[in-house]
Amino acid sequence: MKIFDHANWPNGREELIKYGEKELNILSEFYKKEVSNISEEWFGYKAIVHSNFKNIKIEVLLPRLFEFYYDTFPNIIKLLGIIYSIPFSSVDCERGFSKQNLIKTDLRNSLNNETLHFWMMVGFEEKDLSEFNFTRALQIWNSACKRRI
Repeated sequence: MKIFDHANWPNGREELIKYGEKELNILSEFYKKEVSNISEEWFGYKAIVHSNFKNIKIEVLLPRLFEFYYDTFPNIIKLLGIIYSIPFSSVDCERGFSKQNLIKTDLRNSLNNETLHFWMMVGFEEKDLSEFNFTRALQIWNSACKRRI
């Protein structure tokens, strides 16, 4: 994935021409069903990005590439879409399993999937209690329907 981040690209013209060919061949071999003839697009892609978008971060550049250069570099853009949709780590998954184990204990083993999902979302989106507006929550709860208190 490093080869697509233009911040890592060499500045010299000769080095830039040869840069990333080996890595691109490995990626195109692995994703050969999704991309084809990618090596022809690679040189043009590097030239445009290096000359026009050198000082733009990859996070800002990607949406522009998808919008304006999909017809010019369809295989490169497909590969970028695949690569940048792969998570960099499994931390979020591990956090999810941990939260699930805290919620669905032996005493609550009959929770259905919908309820478990609801409580997990509440657990992920929870705010610090010092930030929570209890007065506003009470007003919303009270205005939802007629209640006898």
